[in-house]
Amino acid sequence: MLWLLRYEPNTIDLSDQNELEYWFTILSEHLPDLVDKAVASEGGTDVARRKGDSFAHAFSAHLASSRSPSHGRSTVCQVFMNLSNMTYKLTQVDLADAQLDPGNIPTSINTLFQYLLMEEPAAYGKLGLANLLELREDCLREFQFVDAYRTIKQRENEASLAVLPDLLMELDSMSEENRLYSVIEGVLAANIFDWGSLTIDTKILTNRCLFPCCQVDDFDIFKERMLGSACKKPQPHRRALLFVDNSGADIVLGMLPLARELLRRGTEVS
Repeated sequence: MLWLLRYEPNTIDLSDQNELEYWFTILSEHLPDLVDKAVASEGGTDVARRKGDSFAHAFSAHLASSRSPSHGRSTVCQVFMNLSNMTYKLTQVDLADAQLDPGNIPTSINTLFQYLLMEEPAAYGKLGLANLLELREDCLREFQFVDAYRTIKQRENEASLAVLPDLLMELDSMSEENRLYSVIEGVLAANIFDWGSLTIDTKILTNRCLFPCCQVDDFDIFKERMLGSACKKPQPHRRALLFVDNSGADIVLGMLPLARELLRRGTEVS
């Protein structure tokens, strides 16, 4: 936060052709599953399915244009025309069925068109994975999928809340040091629980072990500050600002126990 202007969220540079091909494949293979989740989030109706298929075509077109930086502007214009035609057809078919306000139909193709300039990565600086993920979210919103993972989040919240009391009871039975370590380990483990990850989805579906033993770096330094030592008194933090996911295991089973532990030591948590 102190170096906001220098902050770079992209740790993967897609100007590297091998990286680009790898992530293009990952995003493409994950697309059908994402469409199913998005359609389910809107009730699984025929209208939702048509919008899901249109989203898949739109995002695939953007991926294709991003995949080949050497292509010219003629390709960009062609993709733009294809998207315009596709959106027009979607509007005509779904307007009556969905009883939607025409102003809410995804006609703002200009919003999508700016991303087609990724065919010339220099126009936007370094093209990174974060750009493609944000593009995917923009495409979902254009086709009125507010939260593709809504249904799954609800199920995950229910499952996480069901086991939270037992988790807190188990933590309270531990010694201070073991509880502190378990809380930090839980934050790391719960953060792995990402429904957007095909690898995690596969592990869940095949009942394989989900969380490996997490490596907690610099725990001894953190423990000394929190619990003190033979020559140092505890120095709990005055304030803590926690950044969390908006649902699921990350916030319920990871960050809530951490916030509780910090509050126990007099830290102001927000």
